[in-house]
Amino acid sequence: MTIPLRALLAAAACTSIAWGWSTLGERQEYADRVALIHRLLDAGQARLAGFEARQLDQDFHDEPASARLSAFADAIVAANTLLQQRHPEQARARLEPLAAEPDAPAVLHFLLGRALIQLGDAAQGAAEQEKARQLSPDAPLFRAPPSGTPTGRG
Repeated sequence: MTIPLRALLAAAACTSIAWGWSTLGERQEYADRVALIHRLLDAGQARLAGFEARQLDQDFHDEPASARLSAFADAIVAANTLLQQRHPEQARARLEPLAAEPDAPAVLHFLLGRALIQLGDAAQGAAEQEKARQLSPDAPLFRAPPSGTPTGRG
């Protein structure tokens, strides 16, 4: 029994199309998950974003950007903890090298600004926080609470 040439060509074409759709699906999944991590960071959910970033890095370990995004999230979690414990110099040391990266998340600049303000450099701290607001103007983290309540919780 011989397989007609047309059938072989059709099978090859179907395999090629299936492989192409699979690759496109992976690229779309990667882009969607990166966008989710950035939304979580902008919403102040750094620990959850760190978990998602580590999962992304594990699933897409061939992507260098996923490892960098995981490093950003880990640094943000650590710096936020350091700022709450009143160790702004350590938070600054952790954040400053990453803030120089062109794809640093807005919240990283915001936390660096907080560290600088705690260290007494209000002008540079305010500039970093303004940079964060420019990078992500609609981020819930940067919105002021409604007037009349100090925390916005009523």
